Amino acid sequence: MIPVSTRAPSTAHVVELMRKDLLGNKVQPNQFLPSERVLSKQFQVARVTVRRALKALAGEGLIRAEPGRGYRALMRVAGMKPGSPVAVVAGQTPVMFSSEGSFDALQSEISAAGWQTLTVVSENRSPDEIVRALADAGVWGAALEACEPATARAIHVSGLPCLSLARLNRELPIDSVLIDNFDGARRAAEYLLDKGHRRVAWFGPVTESDHSIERYQGAQAAFLDRRLELPQEYVVDVQTKDDAQIAESAQALLARADRPTAVIAAWPNLTLAVELAVRRAGLALGKDVELVGWGSEVTYRARILPAFDGGPLPVVALWSKRAMVRTALQRLMDRVKDPHLPPVRISIPMRLIHSPKDLEDRNHGTHEPA
Repeated sequence: MIPVSTRAPSTAHVVELMRKDLLGNKVQPNQFLPSERVLSKQFQVARVTVRRALKALAGEGLIRAEPGRGYRALMRVAGMKPGSPVAVVAGQTPVMFSSEGSFDALQSEISAAGWQTLTVVSENRSPDEIVRALADAGVWGAALEACEPATARAIHVSGLPCLSLARLNRELPIDSVLIDNFDGARRAAEYLLDKGHRRVAWFGPVTESDHSIERYQGAQAAFLDRRLELPQEYVVDVQTKDDAQIAESAQALLARADRPTAVIAAWPNLTLAVELAVRRAGLALGKDVELVGWGSEVTYRARILPAFDGGPLPVVALWSKRAMVRTALQRLMDRVKDPHLPPVRISIPMRLIHSPKDLEDRNHGTHEPA
């Protein structure tokens, strides 16, 4: 409860008292302050004095006016000091950046910038619990990785600088940093068309997510550019995550009498499924069937190279998790400095590689951690 003075305090004094409660966490992040009418009675001042105090606190970034609802308390951000944490909030485990050694890319970039990483899994925790945990840890920014919409919204309205990592967030006015799905698939299709392939199969989901829609559209665009069409008879819309069913679909595709001469498998697990189907069918990769796969540089080392075991390698559309982390960190820093920046979508470029020698990140002059 905000204390009541025996004398009618000035606007500056009301601001001072309310600021003390806000900074002392007596008013929790996301909590709405009492109405102007209640506060004016509490402080025994005119409502115009309360209104001025609230506007002053909003100017300091401690509260935010929400039309029709009042003023919401915002999370106190300590600032970007060496050693202060950046949060990665994920919906469930395992998260994208904690698998296959990929978390090293995230942690090493954050550590190199002088900060620590706080990983928070929101599964089975309420949005308010997550916001309190972030506030208690003193984080200055948060990357949201596939966390629940209610959690993402609670973090956003708390005032903590945040962005969506590896996924387009359509529900909130926040930044999204993700890979260039459209261009990656377009490059894959262009490569096969340049080599003279016309019976090109699409092996993967089509409308399952924003990722799948953009990738499928990218492949289609490459054909349309040449006044051709992606052959619909070779579109295998994979709608399952069951490995056995995926393997059956890949084998059925290659068992056709008019089998495709090339396949685009725009997901790492589907790349491996097609490779297995090629071997089981007794076909030669690169000769009987050409394959363009998909993955991050970390996934390429951890899963794709071992699966092909020294044999012919597919061309793979690759993206850099390190580049994604660097870009996300820079955008969070920009947003801390200017919270009023308009939300943007930032796409991490992709490139085709033919062998491990191509793994050097030409855009950044570094390698992903092995």
